[in-house]
Amino acid sequence: MTISTRVLRCKLKDKHSKFLAAQAREVNLVWNYCNELSGKVFERDHRFISAYEIAAYTRGATKEGLSLHSQTVQAIAEEYVTRRKQFKKVRLSWRKSGGAIASWLSARRANGWGGASPDATGGCLPSGAVAMFP
Repeated sequence: MTISTRVLRCKLKDKHSKFLAAQAREVNLVWNYCNELSGKVFERDHRFISAYEIAAYTRGATKEGLSLHSQTVQAIAEEYVTRRKQFKKVRLSWRKSGGAIASWLSARRANGWGGASPDATGGCLPSGAVAMFP
């Protein structure tokens, strides 16, 4: 069985760069939130959190100002859990948005188009993330 790879090439206009950068930041925010939540649950209960449980914590995030669709937030949580299991780690690397290429790749991922993910070296947590663990 032969697997062939097709490459989608498209030009991005400057008018879309701000929107794509904002989407990339929000995708990274959700990823980093899942990372922090997973670490807190492991410290407290010594178990790994599932994508279903993460979905319960992220429920309503789009109503609170996140411009991503709720299915996108759930897909990010599922991808996080998959990668955490794959690499057998409690916490994965933080994600940060870096130049135009990273923003474009992250926005592709957020929109469900697949593709590579941007550099995973940093990021930030939402302000209410610690409040979930009294």
